[in-house]
Amino acid sequence: MHLIVGLGNPGEEYKGTYHNVGFDVVEDLAKRLKTELKRNSSLKARIAKVNIGEKDSVLMMPMTFMNRSGEAVKRIMEEYGLDMDDIIVVHDEFDLEIGTLKVKKGGGSAGHYGLQSVIDSLGGRDFVRIRIGIGKPGSKETGAKYVLSKLNKKFSSALKSAVEDASSAAEDIVRHGTSFAMNKYNRTAPSKN
Repeated sequence: MHLIVGLGNPGEEYKGTYHNVGFDVVEDLAKRLKTELKRNSSLKARIAKVNIGEKDSVLMMPMTFMNRSGEAVKRIMEEYGLDMDDIIVVHDEFDLEIGTLKVKKGGGSAGHYGLQSVIDSLGGRDFVRIRIGIGKPGSKETGAKYVLSKLNKKFSSALKSAVEDASSAAEDIVRHGTSFAMNKYNRTAPSKN
């Protein structure tokens, strides 16, 4: 069984922000797989059990807010008896150009508090990540303000495409493995044409 976690913040005010692209991917996957994410208070998450390529998986959006995402991830891991190798975390990434997608296994948090919370709660970092580039803030803008701002319309098509690709990447990781997905999806930034 795989657990596909999208990182983000719950609440209407955070919808459509850069920091919530992980949520966008999980919602896109739920739509593709014709299922609905349901709130589970005891697990502190919205979840849906799905089947991807004959394999059972769980889609998850933590409802703990970004900086405490790991608490919900750990609860679900314990609930389903999952290992670090079963986890796929989808998140926004400053260090990648807008719309760029990268699949990787392991590594640090690069200052991403949600990712750091997962690492701290699980006591390890050897899980798969699907990183979606959101670019860096302007010189007069803090990182925190930038990630919580609404998507710039100029970049919305690149991010929409990256969300769709990330959904496909998550499915490919479950069906064919991480190496397959890395070879297929790790590429340079999309063309701006």
